[in-house]
Amino acid sequence: MVYNTLLNALSKSGAFTEALGLYQEMKKEGIAADVSTYTSMIDVLAKSGSVGVVEKALSLLYEIEDEYERTKRWELKPNVRTYTSVITAISRSRKQNPEAAEAVLERMKSKGVEPDTICYNAVLNAWSFSSDKDKASRAVKILEEMLASYEGGSKVVKPDVITCNTIIYSFAFSHAERETERARAMKGAVETLEFFSRKAPEFGVPDHISYGNLLLAITRQMPMNGKRDAFAEAAFRQCCLAGQLAPVIMHRLRLVVSPAKLKELVGVAILRNNGRDFTFDLTKLPKEWRRNAPRGKQRGHIASRGSVRSI
Repeated sequence: MVYNTLLNALSKSGAFTEALGLYQEMKKEGIAADVSTYTSMIDVLAKSGSVGVVEKALSLLYEIEDEYERTKRWELKPNVRTYTSVITAISRSRKQNPEAAEAVLERMKSKGVEPDTICYNAVLNAWSFSSDKDKASRAVKILEEMLASYEGGSKVVKPDVITCNTIIYSFAFSHAERETERARAMKGAVETLEFFSRKAPEFGVPDHISYGNLLLAITRQMPMNGKRDAFAEAAFRQCCLAGQLAPVIMHRLRLVVSPAKLKELVGVAILRNNGRDFTFDLTKLPKEWRRNAPRGKQRGHIASRGSVRSI
């Protein structure tokens, strides 16, 4: 269908106004919408950042569900991509509502649609970016559900490195106030990485983002002292053993360790570090340390505001 092709193209660019106009034109012309039409519209919403995105996405979902129940036309039956698009719209909304994302997950299961890995990861993403104080424990429960489905013989559910990275990120940004809570968050981040490392390559292989998120967890959950230096050094050395040293690791390392420890670990690669600017050259470090990291420019600059760029 030409309209679906156009809607799909608009969904990739997040052009909500144009997509809505095209959708209304379809209705005016009496052209029947199908699941691809609705899914593309929800995709556009997810990328648009418009006000009321969650309500609009859910409204489209309920509309297609009702149409399918009324007509029983197979081309109107919502599929896993439809529900995942709604969950993604929720996770990207300014109004953080991970419970709504999880409710959509339960809704699709009640409709006989099996969630896949991408769908579960979208729910995890909703939790990871929320301000909910229990988000890390909720993320772990979702992982447990994924594992139960996988071990139960599911052909579409299997935790992967995105699952790993999102859970570690949730622990990194846990709103832990007490020392015991911070220690628990740190323990959870480490255990998540250890679990996926132990299971590799079955559930993918932890990558530079995995180790970067672990260093982020150390930065946020541990006070600056010798113990934090030692913890971060162990994480950094494990990253290098895995061949996952990338520019983002240098950024995270600079933030987590003391200047003396930074110089000890990667001093040979530092071109400039004056407190405001940090410039480095990874080629001055052992090639083995970055053998599995994404290939690209190996020199980087980190400005005072924290962004990383290659040079």
